[in-house]
Amino acid sequence: MKRVVSFLLITLMLLTQVPVITTAALDTAQSNGFTNVPFSNGYVGFCIDMNLDGAYTGDSFGTSNTSVAINNSTKVDVSQKLKILFTQCFADIFTADGNGSYVINSTNSNTVQSVVWYYTDNRYIWGVQKTLANKIDAYAGDPIPDDGYSITLDNGDVVTFSFLTMTTNKADQQDFFAYKLTVSNEPPHQHDYGDEWVTDGENHWHECECGDKSDEGTHEGGTADCDSPAECEICGEPYGDTDPDNHTGDTYIKDAKEPTVDETGYTGDTHCSDCDALLEKGEEIPKLHKHDYSDEWVTDGDNHWHECECGDKSDEGTHEGGTADCDSPAECEICGEPYGDTDPDNHTGDTYIKDAKEPTVDETGYTGDTHCSDCDALLEKGEEIPKLHKHDYSDEWVTDGEKHWHECECGDKSDEGTHEGGTADCDSPAECEICGEPY
Repeated sequence: MKRVVSFLLITLMLLTQVPVITTAALDTAQSNGFTNVPFSNGYVGFCIDMNLDGAYTGDSFGTSNTSVAINNSTKVDVSQKLKILFTQCFADIFTADGNGSYVINSTNSNTVQSVVWYYTDNRYIWGVQKTLANKIDAYAGDPIPDDGYSITLDNGDVVTFSFLTMTTNKADQQDFFAYKLTVSNEPPHQHDYGDEWVTDGENHWHECECGDKSDEGTHEGGTADCDSPAECEICGEPYGDTDPDNHTGDTYIKDAKEPTVDETGYTGDTHCSDCDALLEKGEEIPKLHKHDYSDEWVTDGDNHWHECECGDKSDEGTHEGGTADCDSPAECEICGEPYGDTDPDNHTGDTYIKDAKEPTVDETGYTGDTHCSDCDALLEKGEEIPKLHKHDYSDEWVTDGEKHWHECECGDKSDEGTHEGGTADCDSPAECEICGEPY
């Protein structure tokens, strides 16, 4: 059936994939279809864009003399993968045609086409197809050229390959990745049943390249779910119908709605990601609470916040700032609450003197120790005060010309006064009436 494509896809293909081909380069398809399509130039092709139409008998195709095959999602050339499929998986997909050559029969052609689409269109594959893809991806040999690559079969046949991409000149038609074989030295055929299982949907078997079957049996075992049929316990191929009531994969939520302060919300319905079936209805979510935070700060000793009656917090933060002293912890600069420990080394208040003692003539004194009035900590030790001096004033007057006094040996003065009295004459100054000194 012809596939419908969008105008955008057609335009993109025209711009990026379809080379300009000349009339002289054209060859024609020899049959209808997508897989194993023979062309008039001797090549046999498999289509490389599953979203477009296949070939019809007599349709014209050209070649750009290259085997480039582009992945339609990543735009990466996957032609090496396809060359590996035909060469390294030869025994898995080709059978002898009885005329000295090898063909891909109808049983294997769909498998090959699925693997081709796996690389060009990211198609899901399983079983034999996946086994082939794993073998292709594990290949670590040299790149395979477009022409002249040969393999030697167990029977002695040497098979040489050529590859081309057959290019359509129709916007809605697929290009084909094509191969051509030449065979030499064909020995008598001996059955070689591969390790890979071959299946037709209901049965499985090991198959010789000539088409002969071994170990044929009906699929059995495995468990189907809503997305996939059961996989045969013997060959690993899917078979039968899906089970619409068995949901084993992921789920997704549909029609979820967040609540607001004005409207209720909804948790959403749970659906199966594989088949979209409704698995569980959701629940209504109450309207959101509209917070009303108090202007007063609430604190727990380390932090502060404004609190709604529902218990929700706003402006939450750690106490900071302020200075602790010996009597009080620091006060937070933001909320004003005291926090943390006191600082026993920071004394900012008043002080008092303890153990002060006045000196006497017989005993020394002490200035007293300075203590913090808030915490009684000793801030500064006092000093000793020498004994008091007992003055012994001389009976002799001491004078400086204007004054007189009695003097202790320590230098202290007593009876100090200004000279007075007496009478001066032309020969002598007056003599002080008190000390007798002339002045």
